[in-house]
Amino acid sequence: MRSRLSVSDLHQRFGLSEAARAPLLPTPEPAAIDFDTYVPPEAWPGGERIALLLLRRGPLAADIVSHLREMSAPEPTKSEWFKLIARGYAARRAGRLQLSPQGLRAAEHIMRDLGRKLGLHHTTVTRGSYGQAHSAKCVCGFAAFKPRTDNGFAAAQASAARHLREMGAKQ
Repeated sequence: MRSRLSVSDLHQRFGLSEAARAPLLPTPEPAAIDFDTYVPPEAWPGGERIALLLLRRGPLAADIVSHLREMSAPEPTKSEWFKLIARGYAARRAGRLQLSPQGLRAAEHIMRDLGRKLGLHHTTVTRGSYGQAHSAKCVCGFAAFKPRTDNGFAAAQASAARHLREMGAKQ
């Protein structure tokens, strides 16, 4: 009768050291968000918010980071980058740091909040899928919805351009 051996039994039997077993050990998953100790992203220190926006990339994130740097906001330290990983908002994949889905939502929340506070105007025009209207939205809170007709998307684009013209923002 055969007995079952665990992986640790095999390692002991064949004398593998801890260093040799390291590639075989499972990699730890990012920490789950503990909602008992959850702190909303807008209450984070400035360096952590900037670190999250630097990972998010994109024109709005870059514009917010440049405004914050002009106001002499602190640059993220190594410990702030590690806090993002520990909280589960970022993970190291393929040798680089990437946002997790929770990190992406937190970055969007921070961009909306800081964009409004800084008075920025960045519009997004989206095509409506079945049963939804075409929309034009701005960080400042402006929103326009156009019906799904032949010229509905063009009308949503025109609404976004008109909003930017009225606000005196660059297009």
